[in-house]
Amino acid sequence: MVDFGVTYNFITEVEARGLKLRWEKGLEIMNAMNFAALPIIGLVKRTMMKLEGWNGPIDFVVVKMDDFDMVLGMKFLLEHQVIPMPSAKYVVITGSAPTVIQADICQPNGLKIISAMQLKKGLLKTNQHLWPSRLSR
Repeated sequence: MVDFGVTYNFITEVEARGLKLRWEKGLEIMNAMNFAALPIIGLVKRTMMKLEGWNGPIDFVVVKMDDFDMVLGMKFLLEHQVIPMPSAKYVVITGSAPTVIQADICQPNGLKIISAMQLKKGLLKTNQHLWPSRLSR
C-alpha cells in the first residue's frame, strides 16, 4: 500500500518476520489520528526492496496494523522520487532506475478523495532483497 497521508513506511511484525527482516527495538509510541497510541515494535533500517525493475534501500517502522501488511508513506515517495498517478492507476519511480508500477486505488467507504494506492503485487524477501509477490485483499 502506498499512502500519501502517511509520513513513514510501516510493516507488521508478522510480515517482517516472514521476510526475515531484523529490527532494532522501538522505545517510542505511535499515535495515529483518532486512535489510541500504540507501541512501536522496532525499526528496520536500510533493507533493500525491489519493486518491478526498481530496487533501493528503505526503512520501516514495525507496528501492529489490521488492514495491510506494509504501508509505504511520504518517506518512500520523497526519498526515491516517486510520482503517484492515480488517474492512470500507476506509481512512477523516477530515481536512478525509472520504473512504472501498476496500482489499484483504495477508496474506503465511497470517499471521493484519493490518498492511497495499493500496489498490484506485494513483496517477498529472498537473498536480502524484497521481491514482488501477491498481496491479499
